[in-house]
Amino acid sequence: MSEVKEKLTEAQEQDTEVNANEQEQIVEEQEGDEDDYFNPFADKEVEEQEEEVKEEKKEKEEEEESESEVVEDKKARARLDAIEAVDDYLEENPDYQDIKKELREYTAKAIERGHSNPVEFALRNAKSPKFWMKLGEQRAREALENAKSSTLRGSSASSGVGKGSQDFSSMPKSDFNAMVEKIKRGN
Repeated sequence: MSEVKEKLTEAQEQDTEVNANEQEQIVEEQEGDEDDYFNPFADKEVEEQEEEVKEEKKEKEEEEESESEVVEDKKARARLDAIEAVDDYLEENPDYQDIKKELREYTAKAIERGHSNPVEFALRNAKSPKFWMKLGEQRAREALENAKSSTLRGSSASSGVGKGSQDFSSMPKSDFNAMVEKIKRGN
């Protein structure tokens, strides 16, 4: 019997501990809900906060959409300006007709970024530096061939000298001095 009493006593103590713990939890929960319990508008405040958050999200989305429209407008305007600027440049410099598309693309980017001379920026970046070096070499060769084939051979047209192919190294010194004096007088 004593064993039964001990078991009953232990069971009652455990039950009271469990009940005490449950009551503490209930009290803590009630303390946390005190504001809501005494505030009849608590549900409305939560709903209002949720609505404010939704409104803020909508406003942010609208701002992002308007910003993207502004960016697209800037890009479109830059493209139109680039087409006009490149066409004007190509009228003066028809040598670059073969890279017209690249010039327009890079000029539009330069206009968007605010470069002071967007066509020049586009010219530098449309092709690699090796391309420009080869082009320069080619033009230098063409200029040299043109100078060689000309009748003046680099001398002044007003002097009248050099119309024929004269070899000054084989010319007698007296003839050479006479020609120098003639040039000095301007005849």
